[in-house]
Amino acid sequence: RDLHSFPTRRSSDLVGLDEEYVGGGCWYFDAARLARWRKAAIGPAGAKLLPILARLRKAGYQVDRDDDYHRVPKPFAPDHPRGELLRRRGLTCGFPAIPAGLLHEPALADWLFQHARATAPLILWLHRYVG
Repeated sequence: RDLHSFPTRRSSDLVGLDEEYVGGGCWYFDAARLARWRKAAIGPAGAKLLPILARLRKAGYQVDRDDDYHRVPKPFAPDHPRGELLRRRGLTCGFPAIPAGLLHEPALADWLFQHARATAPLILWLHRYVG
């Protein structure tokens, strides 16, 4: 049986492997999560998130998306210091590309575990502050 992405308890969460893409997080925030996200983003929790995102980017993880808002949403100022966070519709973290030949090998489990451990601070932050 093929392993594909599958929804978790909440339909906006996505965990899985699909078309050789692996990642975790929340693809789109629903209205309640979006409100919690924005509150967290502008507060002390947002300050904790920025270095997590920077470390993941530096390590080769994909934490930026093309379909986020182009502008900072109202009622926030266009030049808000956390504008990068406020423009997000969701927050996901894509793992680096799966090495050639690993997809159908038992060693894939170790590779997945290694990257899940590396991205755990982001997933835990989302769980704690966004739900």
